[in-house]
Amino acid sequence: MKLKPFIVGAAAAISLLLLISAGYTWKDSIQYEAVMTVQQEGVELQTEIAPFPPQMLASATLSIRLSDGSGQPVSGAEMSAALSMPHMMCGRIEVKISEAEPGIYTGEAVPLMAGMWEMLVVVHSGGSLVEAVHPFEAVQ
Repeated sequence: MKLKPFIVGAAAAISLLLLISAGYTWKDSIQYEAVMTVQQEGVELQTEIAPFPPQMLASATLSIRLSDGSGQPVSGAEMSAALSMPHMMCGRIEVKISEAEPGIYTGEAVPLMAGMWEMLVVVHSGGSLVEAVHPFEAVQ
């Protein structure tokens, strides 16, 4: 009965291949966007990453547009931004954000490795707190 160990081994190998291919199919089905918009607390926050997709070890520009409920730019907001890799113990990359023009804030960041990243933006303006998480993938 030497056939039984062969069958068990073959079944295990096939199962492993199926799991791997399912993982690649799932990863390929995720669609990241260069621009993302969030509306909270009567404020609209639009984040953009350029170039898109960003490359690892290369500078990417983070642009944040902030407007009130009537579409008018919001100036003078306190804002912070950081990049992190979800499910990794890599820490956070803080991004210095400054107001380039009324309602438009920018900063530069460098994703350190290829893979899935998140840009977290936190805005304090006029007594409101708005948070946005913009997922993206850095490429080689």
